[in-house]
Amino acid sequence: MITRTLSFIVLLLVLAASTAQAQTGEDILRYSQRFPAVDTRMTGMAGAAVGGIGDWGAAYANPAGLGLVRRSHVVGAISAGSIQSDARYFGEETEATTTQTALGSAAYVAALPTLRGSLVLGVGYNQTAGFDRELSFTGFNPQAAFDEGTGLRQVGDVFEDGVSGELSLVGAVEVAPRVLTGLSLNLIAGDYQFQQVLDEVDASGTPIFLTEDFLEADLRGVNLRGGVAAEVAPGVRLGLVVETPTFYRVEERSDLFTTGQFDYSITTPWRVSGGLVYELAGVLLAADLEFLDWSQARLRPTEDFRPPATETDRNLDIRRTYREVLNTRFGAEYSIGPWAVRAGAAFQPDPLREELELRGVEADRLRSTYTVGFSLKTVDRVAFDVAYAFTEFEDALVPYASEERPQPLVTEDVARNRFLVGVRVDL
Repeated sequence: MITRTLSFIVLLLVLAASTAQAQTGEDILRYSQRFPAVDTRMTGMAGAAVGGIGDWGAAYANPAGLGLVRRSHVVGAISAGSIQSDARYFGEETEATTTQTALGSAAYVAALPTLRGSLVLGVGYNQTAGFDRELSFTGFNPQAAFDEGTGLRQVGDVFEDGVSGELSLVGAVEVAPRVLTGLSLNLIAGDYQFQQVLDEVDASGTPIFLTEDFLEADLRGVNLRGGVAAEVAPGVRLGLVVETPTFYRVEERSDLFTTGQFDYSITTPWRVSGGLVYELAGVLLAADLEFLDWSQARLRPTEDFRPPATETDRNLDIRRTYREVLNTRFGAEYSIGPWAVRAGAAFQPDPLREELELRGVEADRLRSTYTVGFSLKTVDRVAFDVAYAFTEFEDALVPYASEERPQPLVTEDVARNRFLVGVRVDL
């Protein structure tokens, strides 16, 4: 499916005439949008687990589901993959591919002995987002000019790197027969690096203009996630999750427009999710619906940084530009003997309001993820898990700002391939 949100580079370059870097709603989206699923089993089911599933991934989907765990265990997973970009600029196409390898998850889950019901505690890490991406484009721009020339060949490269993840302390308890509640405290940390190079040459190949810019950011945040899961009929569970806004502190170092360090804070929207799980005879079906209103996100500068516009102006622009979305996730699992196979799909609409258009081109701004996975118990207490997630979307960017001539446009098809390989050891 297609999405047409402006990437980070759009806003950085469109604001090139400003005397200082301006934080916008795009900063909020870039730093706080995340994968639909974490952990190997949940990734194989596209993250559909709000109804309650006994797995470490419940810390991310619905902490109450951790109460379904019956054995203490440790889990770990490695995440690896590639991101491919196909760019089009003045009729020329350019491909670029980058790869990423990171710790996907690592956790310890303790099922404590109780006289009745269940009490489960867990602590661990999940990678929630990956920023790695490379874009290359080239084309002859007839609208560009130097000394009354008739056009310039423009070559650009954009590199993005980094990851974001959360360290979670989770607890789940059975408060009544077949009714579970759970709570997780999540500490978010991440890093982001951005580099861009734009080169221009005339028709004879003579270099005319070259720019190189960078930005680095450190992210620190915290939120709470609470949920409930209840069995309302044999094999049928309903779940509800509420996640507080994440409060981020962002420290940026940049030579974009103004060299220096800039600190500011981000407050993301509340997240509310509902889900259903049906489980019978080795078959598990799950569906989730998640609501969040991106227009409620906020930027707050600190004392040592103020954007050109006021804080009120920036947040008013966020209210007018962004909207509420409904993220959906669907997953299935079939277990037979030591094997289990999984599949799922997740859909994340673009937060930009539908009436916004880019150069008059309308598009279905939807980010789609399709997943598969399987697991195998090789011995009584050890299981190996593998999951694959494919995400596709379309993006666009303005390579530079110009007040005198029409701004050119680079369109881009992006495909992300993400693999997770993990192991679970029961204690």
